[in-house]
Amino acid sequence: MSSEQPQKHLYSRGEVDPTAEDSLGKIARRIPSDSTVLDVGCAVGALGRYLSQANRCVVDGIEANVDAAETARPYYREIFTLDLESDDIKDALTGRRYDVIVCADVLEHLRDPGELLKTLSPLLASDGQLLISIPNVGHVGVVMELLDGDFRYREEGILDATHLRFFTRRSLLRMLDEHGLHAEIVDTTVTDLAHSEFGDRDRQALADYLFAGSPIDDDFFSYQFIVSAVPKLAKTESEDPATTGSTEPVGPRCHPQIYWRTVDEAYDEERSAITSSPRGHGEQLLRLEIPRSPLLRMLRINLSDVPGVVALHSLRYLQGDNEIWRWDPTTGDPFRSDSYNHLIRLNDESATPALYMLSSIPAWAEVTAQIPGSPTETCVEMVLAAVPPAASLELIRSYLSEVDERTRAAIADITLRRDADRITRERILKSRIRYLERERRELFDDFGVRIRQHEEKEALLEQRIADLLSSTSWRLTAPVRLATEQLRTRLRPVGQPGPDPSSVPEDQIDDEDS
Repeated sequence: MSSEQPQKHLYSRGEVDPTAEDSLGKIARRIPSDSTVLDVGCAVGALGRYLSQANRCVVDGIEANVDAAETARPYYREIFTLDLESDDIKDALTGRRYDVIVCADVLEHLRDPGELLKTLSPLLASDGQLLISIPNVGHVGVVMELLDGDFRYREEGILDATHLRFFTRRSLLRMLDEHGLHAEIVDTTVTDLAHSEFGDRDRQALADYLFAGSPIDDDFFSYQFIVSAVPKLAKTESEDPATTGSTEPVGPRCHPQIYWRTVDEAYDEERSAITSSPRGHGEQLLRLEIPRSPLLRMLRINLSDVPGVVALHSLRYLQGDNEIWRWDPTTGDPFRSDSYNHLIRLNDESATPALYMLSSIPAWAEVTAQIPGSPTETCVEMVLAAVPPAASLELIRSYLSEVDERTRAAIADITLRRDADRITRERILKSRIRYLERERRELFDDFGVRIRQHEEKEALLEQRIADLLSSTSWRLTAPVRLATEQLRTRLRPVGQPGPDPSSVPEDQIDDEDS
């Protein structure tokens, strides 16, 4: 690497974890204790620090970047500030021999990596080996971008803008062979699209469905190759079969995660544990530890970080060797139904395995059983299987068909009830109308009777008045009535109007004139 290139954060790694699944962790596991190691392109010295402090190795380093070399210096016997393509490495390291020479994420940055390998090979001890990590340009992420008509460089990753050479398994082994090395791919790092720089979930789903069941190479999901190489003349007939390949399933992976909290707390990342599981390899036993606590806690499980269908075969809590709770399918769903988030149960609650569709991410549910306080850690053990895409589609179709059938039955029942209610309401309404009509007729009949009775009374009164007016007694008493009226007139105060002459009967007027 040229000293003029700026140091990038990608290579400023933290502490090496020998149990990790990244390239440095896998390389560290392959370096025996007390070895003499040359770390080529050592950057800030993460690998050298682990090897010298935890593995008692003697480590030299080569680093072109002066600042990075100074950071790494305390962990190395000697740091050589050399450009890998322009400086004379052979002269600088004359007389040195190494049990292991490491080229971790280095060769892809060189114009001619084969020349560097030819220079490094003579520096190996008689039984020494080269350990190399290098990106796989045949990874599904690159392939999917090519299918999409793209090939985009980035700040880091497989298509790092500083990468000058790209390799697949075959081209890498061919290059090593052409430069006098017998090499084997002894391990890989596996990264699916969702957890890579190509992290497009739509593209991940498309890749799963396009290539599910296809006769493709396992390297389709390999992100990096870990290579062990020795000079051809040093290759012996007997080789350790344990180093011929990785037994870890390759392919896309999912990452189940658990969260815990007390009654008064909220779930957060600080109180969580995550694990990794290969997808498409059947049932996987997963164990996650929860720290000890005297308090009762609730547990939430994110079954996967990739949309799809997951089968939960078993779930239990262990404290030490004691099983304190186990999900029994006969008791129903292990999760509280009111806590489902982007999660759909696809089969009956009493069925096992329990099939869940993750419609979006994140998806989770809270376990019905709480974790009792304990002075020891609690282990959550579950057996999960990511259902392959083709089977997932069939399960989802079956579920939707059942939902559709239940919906039609519910609609038919509602329609039947509605029609029954409508008929009942119509009957009640018709009965009330008949009652009101009858009541109306009765009222009209009663009203007619009352009118006739009133008319008869009125006619009777008119007849009696006519008889009275035509009677002799009425005419004989007319002078008396007239005199009475005149007397009243005389006694009436001044200004008070007298009787209306029109109101005086004609016979009275005639009598007065006479």
